Amino acid sequence: MPRMRNQATRSQLSEIRLRSLPRAATLLALLLPLLTSGCLGLPNPLIRVDAPSVLLLDVRSLQSRDPEQRLELDLLVQNRNNFDLVLDGMRLELDINEQRVARAVSNKPVSIGRLGETRVTVQASITLLDAARSLLTPRRREPNGALKYRIAGDVFVAEPRSTRVAFNDGGEVLPGASATAR
Repeated sequence: MPRMRNQATRSQLSEIRLRSLPRAATLLALLLPLLTSGCLGLPNPLIRVDAPSVLLLDVRSLQSRDPEQRLELDLLVQNRNNFDLVLDGMRLELDINEQRVARAVSNKPVSIGRLGETRVTVQASITLLDAARSLLTPRRREPNGALKYRIAGDVFVAEPRSTRVAFNDGGEVLPGASATAR
């Protein structure tokens, strides 16, 4: 009799193994793309992309015939990640003393090495409404004569995975000098 129980137990075990095989195969099929995406060059959803730091370096006025004024903004974009970033676009708004001054978009691809930085130039627009609001608002300056700025928006990351990352940085603009970060 003990032999019979042993045989029954073995047959029950192999039946249990066969029934759990589809579950294991399903689980493996679901996890395999996540586990191998780094090897295959597929976007890895597990990579967290930190927002780059975007600092205002310079502002230049461009010739314009429309009621809209055009500016050229020089930005310093710093990659705070431990891997290279490839950006395929950005959009931003520039505020000075808490008043929106300009808006900009760019679709120029930019590559930034890990823990590196690069200079990016974008053209921005000042609408008639933004210009009027800016002129009507009294300018508050710091004791050293500086104006506070805030630059906020999104960068569109192409690599290491396609995503949109928001940024929000600021500093001071000293008359006749480049901007400084806070």
